Amino acid sequence: MKVNLIPFEEIVRDGLQNGQTQKFEYCSEALWKLAKLFLYEKHGLDEASPKSVYAALYRLNIINEEELTRLREIVDFRNRLSHLYKKAVFEKIVSELPAAVALLRSVYQKLTS
Repeated sequence: MKVNLIPFEEIVRDGLQNGQTQKFEYCSEALWKLAKLFLYEKHGLDEASPKSVYAALYRLNIINEEELTRLREIVDFRNRLSHLYKKAVFEKIVSELPAAVALLRSVYQKLTS
């Protein structure tokens, strides 16, 4: 019986990418929940979903239209990662993570300053 071995570098890269995407999922989830709390505490708004929370931030001029669009994409990335079966889609999302994380940080700073 022939056994196909996966190169060690590929195993490490896969593990790192999976870890990065999991951290991204946690951070994106935490941000929208922080924003939800911010909206409730500061503006009396009770939004129910990530996209409605981000739309409210836009209406209040806390984020701009480009940030709103990117945050909606981030929600879509997070949702796709939960039901991901295609390697090409996974790799595209992984390539977008640095920009997504930078935006999450920027919005976090706006909400906490």
